[in-house]
Amino acid sequence: MRQQDVPRTRARLVPGLGLALLAALAGPARAALDDFYYNNAEIHAELVALAAQYPDFVRLDSLGFAYETQQPIWGVKLSDNVTVEEDEPAFWVGGQVHAEEILGVHVSMEFIRRLVVLGSQGHPSWAPLLEALEIHVVPTYNPDGMGVVISELDITYRKNLHSFAPDGHCHIAQGAGGDSCGVDLNRNYACWWNHSDGLWSQDSDVEQFDYFRGPAPNSEPEVQAVVRQMERERFVAGVGYHSARTSTNHEIVIFPWEWEEGNAYTNPAPDFNMCTAAASGMAAVIDGFNYHPYRHVAGGGRVGNYHNFVYSQYGALGFTIEIGTQGSVGMQPQNQSTIDFIVGENIDGLNWLCRRIIGYEVAAPGLVAHVRDAANQQPLAARLRIAEVMHPDCVPWYRTDPRHGAYYRLLAPQVYNVSVRKHGYLGQDSQVAVGNSGPTGRDWSLQALPRHTLSLAFRALENGTTLLPERLELRDLNSDTLLVWQQPGTFSAQLPQGAYELTAWLPERIPVHQSLLLDRALELSFPAAQRFNENDTAFTQEFPELNSFVQEGANCGWNRAWGDSLGWQFQDAAGRWSASNADCRLASAQSWLLDVPVRDAVPGALEFVEFHELEGGYDSAYVELSRDDGLSWTVVRSWTGPGQRITRHSVPLGVEWAGGAFRFAFRVKTNGLIEDAGLHLSDIRLSWNGNAAVLNPGMRPTEFALGAFPNPFNPVATLRLSVPTQATGASARVVLFDLAGREVARLAPRGGLGAGVTDFSVDGSALASGLYFAQVTVERGGDTLWQGVQRLTLLK
Repeated sequence: MRQQDVPRTRARLVPGLGLALLAALAGPARAALDDFYYNNAEIHAELVALAAQYPDFVRLDSLGFAYETQQPIWGVKLSDNVTVEEDEPAFWVGGQVHAEEILGVHVSMEFIRRLVVLGSQGHPSWAPLLEALEIHVVPTYNPDGMGVVISELDITYRKNLHSFAPDGHCHIAQGAGGDSCGVDLNRNYACWWNHSDGLWSQDSDVEQFDYFRGPAPNSEPEVQAVVRQMERERFVAGVGYHSARTSTNHEIVIFPWEWEEGNAYTNPAPDFNMCTAAASGMAAVIDGFNYHPYRHVAGGGRVGNYHNFVYSQYGALGFTIEIGTQGSVGMQPQNQSTIDFIVGENIDGLNWLCRRIIGYEVAAPGLVAHVRDAANQQPLAARLRIAEVMHPDCVPWYRTDPRHGAYYRLLAPQVYNVSVRKHGYLGQDSQVAVGNSGPTGRDWSLQALPRHTLSLAFRALENGTTLLPERLELRDLNSDTLLVWQQPGTFSAQLPQGAYELTAWLPERIPVHQSLLLDRALELSFPAAQRFNENDTAFTQEFPELNSFVQEGANCGWNRAWGDSLGWQFQDAAGRWSASNADCRLASAQSWLLDVPVRDAVPGALEFVEFHELEGGYDSAYVELSRDDGLSWTVVRSWTGPGQRITRHSVPLGVEWAGGAFRFAFRVKTNGLIEDAGLHLSDIRLSWNGNAAVLNPGMRPTEFALGAFPNPFNPVATLRLSVPTQATGASARVVLFDLAGREVARLAPRGGLGAGVTDFSVDGSALASGLYFAQVTVERGGDTLWQGVQRLTLLK
């Protein structure tokens, strides 16, 4: 049903300087578009007038500035209590991003007017939306591109005005394409940016691709403005308006997602049914120009656009709506009645979606989560995981609003497994039954953990001098939080009680790896062995050449490639893994025989730098080690999903890899459905503590060492204890603890130890997947000779 029309008035103002310059470049203008369509100054003027007339309902915001002309990007917040940041779900509307698609500005401006004028008067279709939502509308976040179109310099222009021409100027050609500048802002979002259209030419004043994704993810200030707003408001849903160039893609509601490879659609969004229901509900109330409802279509493009970004990063339901009539003329209708019809119908769709969010006259299943401190009930900026809707290619955790500790999510009715985590608090895992009608509310109160002082020191293995780490990482295993310090110096900090995994990078040293159980104040000192071979006592090799490796498996094509950020690197032949199934291993051509690491339990490490781009849950990369010359391999590290950054890794090589020959390898497996960039590697090195005793026949360890393999394990792991000669005849007992410090298993004591290596078998068949700690105590005559702890990960 069509809503009541609201009269629209537009002040005709002098364009800003940037637009005036663009118009001058265009020569005499026909002004046909300008008679019907807004420019940025007119948008601002009308928003200023509405904010002045309705100060309790409208707040005018400047969200940022355009790249070239620095024109402001204007937006408004609309609410019945607009000066207060209320604990309400937030909704976003973007009227225009692509320059030529100016029709959406009219929809967004009319939406503002309906909400303010009718909502402030208590209209039953609009007042409830202002009462229950915080609504943010950005009529355009591409004012520079809008200026090119409105001035008629080029009414088919699509991008912003970021120049890439050799002379630094923006050369715009009439007609689609052929411009020397501009980024497609709806391809620039960080989520799957690498899959967006990247074709462009930097050595010519022409042939710039209309869909150029930009030089880097989120590189454009216009996109950064939207991302900042999303971070601040955590929208539960959002709509971006577009107008299709082709006649087949108009009058559709696009939602997340069903990725397309060729003509096959694969890997739908985790809660695809809910997304479909919401999109179809909105499309059903929007009549097209032929009075048939809009279609609803799952997005097939795995690219850095808005609806992919907000859904994958925040769980927000994002829509792209293509409006207009058939053909290119339909993008910019030249009569007011056509514009008014399209606008009025799409206002109905926005009204329906708002009512779907809040449950006003529409079924609104969803989750309203709040996380608070159990002691003082203050809101917490926590992380929340809903297992059933977390796609491996998306972020692993959603985040609550720090102002209210709130997270709003549209969901289909069913039972969900929800995990809540925050560093410094005891996490909780719960089941939540989402009902059929209104949003389901659930509150979590997290108990703060006691804090203890952790002091860390590092010393040179050869002479005991103090070393300062250049980077120190502590992973809180209780909350999956990585804490990083990059300022060289002594380390002492108050940290929450729990289990941590330490990695310390020290200049020219083998990285230090250690598992910690922080249950009291700890002062720990770790030795660090030299990485390089000064006295022929340490083993190190860097691998700059591909001939140090052999390729094994299906569809292999590793090559040496040049990358600006990684330097020389290895990658597959085409820079992308092919659509064919690949299972390719890049294995070291050489095997190594490493001595048993006994001195101060300092072993070695496999170090490398990597960047990966993989389809989450379907394609994976691995680091593997083999003890039998490649007949079988053990996975020691793995990745899946889109890469976030270039990362430096260190894989510890403990006692289980000593005393026998071994090889290492990097492996990539794909399922062949989506092409991805694969695995890029550089700066690969193998370092070993050369001060360990050489294990020749008849020689025995001189000190204790403890290791485990395989690790992770399922269901049996082997604990390997190196026993020095002086401990001959002692006994050993092994106790297994869980993360909470509870004893979960105890192995039969082993007496009469002999000098050498002793293995213990840990059977996890009766245990749940998770992290455990094996405590090994060596005793003789009632005295404890040695005690060590080994971290074990059980994966079923």
